[in-house]
Amino acid sequence: MANKTNKQIPEFGISGNNIKGIALKNLDLNQKAPGEHQTGFAHRDDHYMLVALWEGKLKAIIDFEDHEFSAPCLLMIFPEQVHQLMPQTQLSGWTISFDTALINEDLRNVLEKDWQDQTPSFGNFPMVWFEQINSLFVAISQLHNKPLITSQSAITALLMGLLYIITGNIAGSAVKTKNKKSRPALIKQQFLFLLYQHFKDWKKPSTYAEKLNITTAHLNDTVKRITGRSATEAIQEHCILEARRLLHHTNLDVKEVGYHIGYLNSSHFIKIFKTVTGQTPAQYRQSLI
Repeated sequence: MANKTNKQIPEFGISGNNIKGIALKNLDLNQKAPGEHQTGFAHRDDHYMLVALWEGKLKAIIDFEDHEFSAPCLLMIFPEQVHQLMPQTQLSGWTISFDTALINEDLRNVLEKDWQDQTPSFGNFPMVWFEQINSLFVAISQLHNKPLITSQSAITALLMGLLYIITGNIAGSAVKTKNKKSRPALIKQQFLFLLYQHFKDWKKPSTYAEKLNITTAHLNDTVKRITGRSATEAIQEHCILEARRLLHHTNLDVKEVGYHIGYLNSSHFIKIFKTVTGQTPAQYRQSLI
């Protein structure tokens, strides 16, 4: 494990050539545009990044999991995921980064349910489908390079269309609206959305249940039935994922890591960490050497 002198994981906002929260570039991860960060070292973003890989091979490490991607495929990097991208060949395609505030809750829920919770990439679609997606990237690129007075609205609309087409194909049907979703699936999606936003402060299922206007028992039963784990287990696992990120990529001590993710009692943090991983935080960090 590399010598770490940092107290936090590098995190980046949208940079480079962006138009109010949307940045598009041709896919060449070895070439860095002005103001843009490199992607070959472990870091995270505060925004989504969609990678459309049309040619080549790409290796990625996303939250401790190694992945190999071969064109053509689509890869989504979600906010807060610690990742690094390493081209294995010459690449062609696109990357588009966009703020979380630009997408509505329904679309965010679908991305989390049908993408983040399942697999980081999708491929094996008919080439005509990829060609349609590429046409939208080209249209966005033209607006980026030759902006009009209405470019912001047009680019946002094209991005939304792009995401709805992708999620519709991934899900096998058009994106469903709230009133068409099953109630248990909606509860699970809303719970995960709140969890990703508030895990550092909200440690009890009762807090999430209150925000969702349901009983704690109903939340636990629903999450358990759909995911195979209780709401408490889901909360703990997500907290420990962040703890693993910090133990791996920073030199924060165990007490600081626990404090960072909302466990003020170090002993309690160590107990939860061992319950989830089978190791103490110190043992986990030692295993990385």
